Amino acid sequence: MASDAFIAHVNARLALPGKASARLLAYLMSDPDRLVPVVELARAMGPRVASPRAVKVHVCRLRAALVQRGLAATVIETGPASYGLRGAFLPTLEELLDLGDRATPLTAPTQRG
Repeated sequence: MASDAFIAHVNARLALPGKASARLLAYLMSDPDRLVPVVELARAMGPRVASPRAVKVHVCRLRAALVQRGLAATVIETGPASYGLRGAFLPTLEELLDLGDRATPLTAPTQRG
């Protein structure tokens, strides 16, 4: 799970409301090029995200924020009941988030679906 500092940083850089969308991005960044089941994403995003519909709303918000900052909408891939971050976009995304040479404050997902 991403640190609170990373979540706050992502929210500030992307002007995202709340923590769930930033948690979604952090989770997808921790395992690029993997389509993550919606149920797994909902667990990773926190207790207020309980449905596939809520995950979809946060994916749409996140995509819009990334597109607004110059990334392609395809940065987040949609699969059958799943979403993933395209690894080819990871360096650009890290630059956009101004992560610099710092280690990304993420840990690998602890649960696999």
